[in-house]
Amino acid sequence: MTNAAAIAEWTTRDIKAMSIIYNSIEPSFQRSVEGSNSSTEMWNRLLQEFASTVAANAAMLLNKFHTYVMDSSIQNNHLTIFMMCIIILTQYFFFSVWCLIKVTMFLHTAMC
Repeated sequence: MTNAAAIAEWTTRDIKAMSIIYNSIEPSFQRSVEGSNSSTEMWNRLLQEFASTVAANAAMLLNKFHTYVMDSSIQNNHLTIFMMCIIILTQYFFFSVWCLIKVTMFLHTAMC
C-alpha cells in the first residue's frame, strides 16, 4: 500500500467516523460539532461541551447545597435535598459516560 493509498483510506475512515458521531448525537449537540475538519475535532468538541455542562451543573448543585438553610420545623428535609443532589450528579455523570462509550464504540466499529 502506498502512502497516498493509506492517506485515502484514513480519510475515508475519518469521514465515516464523522458521520457516525454526527448521526448518533442529539440534534441539539449537532450544532456544536458542525464545521469540524476531523472526527478527532468533533470528539474533542463533544468532550469539551459535556465537561463544561457537567462542571457547571455540579457547581450549581454544590452551591445550592452550601447555601441551604435547614428549616427547624422540617428535620429530614436537608437529607432529602442532599440525596436529590447526589442523584442528579450521578445521572449527569452516567449520561456523560454513556455518551462517551457510545461514540467510542461507533468510532471503533468505523475504524475497523
